[in-house]
Amino acid sequence: MYPMNYAEMLDKLRADRDALDVAIVAMERLASGGKPRRGRPPKFATTEPRRRRFSAATRKRMSAAQLKRWEEQRQTAE
Repeated sequence: MYPMNYAEMLDKLRADRDALDVAIVAMERLASGGKPRRGRPPKFATTEPRRRRFSAATRKRMSAAQLKRWEEQRQTAE
């Protein structure tokens, strides 16, 4: 018998759960009759959060700008 790697098993189960969630949402959309909804989509319909990703250079510029703002704030407080 092979040794159990629980972390790998959990990762696999989570991936399966995510795939099932996507399939369920698709089936619910088909079951709704195919007519377009008006307004904001329901919470269950969002499968994956949309995240803004910044490049390393942009993050570095943002960090430098924030450090500059903190320094200015410290100088005005003194």
